[in-house]
Amino acid sequence: MLTYDRFEIACRTLEGFLNLPYVHSVVVVWNHPTPPRRDLPWPQLHVSVKVVHMSNNSLNNRFLPLDVIETDSILSVDDDIQLRHDEIVFGFRIWRENRDRLVGFPARAHFWNATVREWYYNSDYTCEFSMVLTGASFFHKVSFFSSLTRMCRMLIIEVTTMHLIQATD
Repeated sequence: MLTYDRFEIACRTLEGFLNLPYVHSVVVVWNHPTPPRRDLPWPQLHVSVKVVHMSNNSLNNRFLPLDVIETDSILSVDDDIQLRHDEIVFGFRIWRENRDRLVGFPARAHFWNATVREWYYNSDYTCEFSMVLTGASFFHKVSFFSSLTRMCRMLIIEVTTMHLIQATD
């Protein structure tokens, strides 16, 4: 789970993972330059909660193949995302059949409108989509990171860092 100094919000999301099947552990990626206080009362789950402090604030930190991650599958969740257990289990089952894909929940559609000569972005709930946002998504620890590397990872990081605009749909 990716968070930036929003302990209470992160705890609410973590509590939603209590007794969730298939969970091996939970890794909190603390994106704030200052590490979290050691005395913070993280929720007690049925699995371990590991907090990893990142030295820089980057949305790309969610994609790093951290050593504390012991499984192939990663469910990357923003700290303010609330999902039901059945939604997460369904997403995991789909990912298990598509391990080379990004499988997630906030899906969007985009297409070229030739009449006005511009791209159209649609966040309405429809059956058609062309992208999955990474705020709640499953991906493979190694293959996804390798794919980013092959796609000029440094360029992606530079562009996202330069244009770090967090928009909420």
